[in-house]
Amino acid sequence: LWNWHQQHDAQLDELWSQWSKVRSASPNDEFPGEVVFQKIMGTYATLKPAYDSFTNKLATELSPEQIEAIKEAWSHKQGMTRTYKAYLQIVPDLTDAQKKVIYDQLLMALEDAMLTDHDREIVNFYKCHKLKVQAFIGKLEWDKLYSDFVNRAKTR
Repeated sequence: LWNWHQQHDAQLDELWSQWSKVRSASPNDEFPGEVVFQKIMGTYATLKPAYDSFTNKLATELSPEQIEAIKEAWSHKQGMTRTYKAYLQIVPDLTDAQKKVIYDQLLMALEDAMLTDHDREIVNFYKCHKLKVQAFIGKLEWDKLYSDFVNRAKTR
């Protein structure tokens, strides 16, 4: 991890800077930020095989619960569990299928956060995935509002 970051941190710093810049230029349009985020993930893709090898080796010595505890601790206060529980409190009427979509998105944030030891990048990884969760929740609200609208129109 350290050696890889020595070779790629300058490129990642530039990409994360671009990500922040395009997001602040278009606060209501996350698409430009998503384009840059995909470039960031393309850079991190070269580290993923080493990460997978590391976690596979861990799995020979630790239980899945212990590995998950390490991952949760690595992501510091962002924490997948803490963030997931907050979404369940914010939107308490989610179905199990909707909860799974949110859980899976945050699981991706947790896995992405494992690729760095820079706090700012960990926060940014979670931010990227939380934006997708919030878009999903917004779509659920839109679907509910639209359904209510259609039902009201039928009763007229």
